[in-house]
Amino acid sequence: MEDIILRLVVKTVRLTNCTVYTPWDTSDSLVFSDRVVQVGGGLRGDAEVDLHGALVVPGFVDAHAHVRSTAFKLATVDLQGKSREDVVGYPRRASPTMNGWVYARGWDESLWGGGDYLTPDEIGSESPVLAVRVDGHMGVLNRRGIALARSIGVEVTGSGLVRESELVKLESKITESFDPSGWMEMAQEYCLEKGVTAVCDIGQPANVEYYLRKPPIMRVVFSPIGLTRRGWRTGE
Repeated sequence: MEDIILRLVVKTVRLTNCTVYTPWDTSDSLVFSDRVVQVGGGLRGDAEVDLHGALVVPGFVDAHAHVRSTAFKLATVDLQGKSREDVVGYPRRASPTMNGWVYARGWDESLWGGGDYLTPDEIGSESPVLAVRVDGHMGVLNRRGIALARSIGVEVTGSGLVRESELVKLESKITESFDPSGWMEMAQEYCLEKGVTAVCDIGQPANVEYYLRKPPIMRVVFSPIGLTRRGWRTGE
């Protein structure tokens, strides 16, 4: 938040007492606004920040990114690498974000010693829950989820498991009305936190409208695939 306020108030910022790495050389200062203005040299910024010896490196550029998929992942309860106790607790605490469902992915019973799959009662919740195994080939439903899945014709085993094509059918129903708008900026913030400062967003036509409504907070080049699917052309 302080960084956002700083960028709104001042035009340029000078970073000092640091080591700035570029593809060509290193320096001890850098001046930037929305772009790098000067590396080294005597130019003073409107504000100055002492980095106390920190390293400054160029941001990463992801030439093939799916920002909507990142938003989708952030809206999903991440169970990867979690203990059984943690996995059981996560869906109970989570709020539904997918068409009224709590949608979780990544649990792996082989990490738990005993090797038993999750059970419907372990992931009990007032909301329907689908917890997909790490391999993506099967998932387990809680009691509420079992009832809803069967009501739309999805085949569920007596132990609450849904597999392969039936899982795909259920997932498509759960995610069909997912609106990424509220998560897209979070996805961009996630990229920035990881040092990715620019992306080429591939093949997501719906993102065109999102970016037109709300300009991205990082550099985004939109894939021509997504544009041509919307009937947009250049040079015509």
